[in-house]
Amino acid sequence: MVEIAGKDGIRDWLESQDRQTQIWFAARGALRTIPGLGEWGAATRYDLALTTMRKILVVSAASAFDVTKTPMLLDRARSAEAVMQISAEPNSSTATVARATARASNSAVMCLLRSWEAAEPVNSFLYTALSIESEALAAAVYDVNNPRAWLPLWPDNSPPAPLVQGWVWLKEQWEADPADWSFWVEWYEAILNGAPLSWELTRRIALEVTDDEWDAGQSVVAARIDEIRARFEVQWFATEVAEAAHAMQPGTPGIGHNQPPSLIDEDLPTQPPETLIWVAASALRDEAASTTPDRSNLQKAAGILIAALRASGLWVAQKLDNAITEAAGAFGKAFGAAAGVSGLAYITGYSDKIILLVEKVLSWLPLIG
Repeated sequence: MVEIAGKDGIRDWLESQDRQTQIWFAARGALRTIPGLGEWGAATRYDLALTTMRKILVVSAASAFDVTKTPMLLDRARSAEAVMQISAEPNSSTATVARATARASNSAVMCLLRSWEAAEPVNSFLYTALSIESEALAAAVYDVNNPRAWLPLWPDNSPPAPLVQGWVWLKEQWEADPADWSFWVEWYEAILNGAPLSWELTRRIALEVTDDEWDAGQSVVAARIDEIRARFEVQWFATEVAEAAHAMQPGTPGIGHNQPPSLIDEDLPTQPPETLIWVAASALRDEAASTTPDRSNLQKAAGILIAALRASGLWVAQKLDNAITEAAGAFGKAFGAAAGVSGLAYITGYSDKIILLVEKVLSWLPLIG
């Protein structure tokens, strides 16, 4: 255990740490303050919540990646830093507490862009206002003794009561808002409980939501995050399914077997079931990685997977667009002819992942511009 004597001890410890640890520490400190936004009933309506969450998201993403190798994250932080947070209701104590959370997000951005000395190692203003200084210092010491770990934000996973209530109030603001804030609730509660969502997903959101989209407000940001997340999940699950299918190729894969056949190969319907799954999943993976995904390729690949599931008796009928229905029908004959062979046994054994991949594709398609 590292012994820490007050805030000066925290500063001494930070001075001895590498850059990534300092950024991680600043991110966790800012994340702990988010419920302070809920103290002010207008934080969401006047965009204080969105600008604060934007800044903390970028710093959190940067804490999980080597910023020297991801300079675009620094560019995104500079853009976020340039957004001024409002100074509303100067005589309101609740607005003052909410602005302290905004101040913590600014501090974290300064730590990322400049140095830890530019940030507040422990956001004392907020914690003094809420009379939880001792709990905040205990959380900082908790981090010192678990460097770079993403454990629950508070020791024993027990946030101080004022922050628990603040989070309830903030979620009530979000639920009352016409925009969809569900991602932010899920993202924050996952970090709060020590089980963050994929940091790669967080990084992509930080990089891919544009300044114009942030400026347009949460309705636009929410739609953009939905698209980024859907594409990311298709890529993630497609990679897993493609790798598993490739490993199940009949015979011993050798030279020439590392790249799947093309979706447009004329003899594709004659390939074994494992190969068809490999082709479809690989195509979905590649399209999800593209900045301009081809809708027709996505539809055909989804149709192949649905045909495989139907042949195995594992697909629950649902309404599909014409292109997917056509592809599923065309490849249904191929899978039907292969009934009883090892490939269908593989599909049955791996059906949960294949079904999940198809569902992710079907969710993504309506979001593609």
